[in-house]
Amino acid sequence: MAEKKKNDKNPESPTPLSEDEEAMAKLLLEAESVRRGRSVEITVDDKTWRLRPTSMAQNERMQGLDFDVYRWQNEMRDCTSARKVKKLNRKIRKAYAKKAAYRLVGARLRWIPFLYALTWRRVYHSRESLSATVNSFEAAMGENRNFYLANLGSSKLVLALSMRQVGESDRQRRERQESATAMLEKDASPKKEAGGK
Repeated sequence: MAEKKKNDKNPESPTPLSEDEEAMAKLLLEAESVRRGRSVEITVDDKTWRLRPTSMAQNERMQGLDFDVYRWQNEMRDCTSARKVKKLNRKIRKAYAKKAAYRLVGARLRWIPFLYALTWRRVYHSRESLSATVNSFEAAMGENRNFYLANLGSSKLVLALSMRQVGESDRQRRERQESATAMLEKDASPKKEAGGK
């Protein structure tokens, strides 16, 4: 028994977390890093790039670039000349490079003169894998990821309350299903006739 108490107090043997608890802990760590304005590091072609949090104005500009790309892609479908297709393709590549540059520069560094202009040109003239990786990382993590992570701490209580409601409604549904199956079994059982036949 004394041995068991020793093992319980041993800090080297932590209890294993379930997958849900592990995922929640990871989200909380990411939320704290977003709150503090830390950047996410990705590696493309043996070079490490930092994706920094963006401001609302930058998000609006990136959304405008997305609309422009969508319009140019629709124009490209209707084009008949190779020259027009090349011109539209160049515009699309520049728009993707500019969008990636917004993510690389971030909200704080955008006030440094010419940094954004130099960054998008550097991204444009590097391999396409850089802009594709930065833009796909943003798409994979979702556009509202930073907003969600920044508000995660305040919404944990709301999440717990909603999950409790889901649990209660699930329990009630199971009770109704059990009573319905019991009623069906009772109705389906052979009935004895009163005449003794």
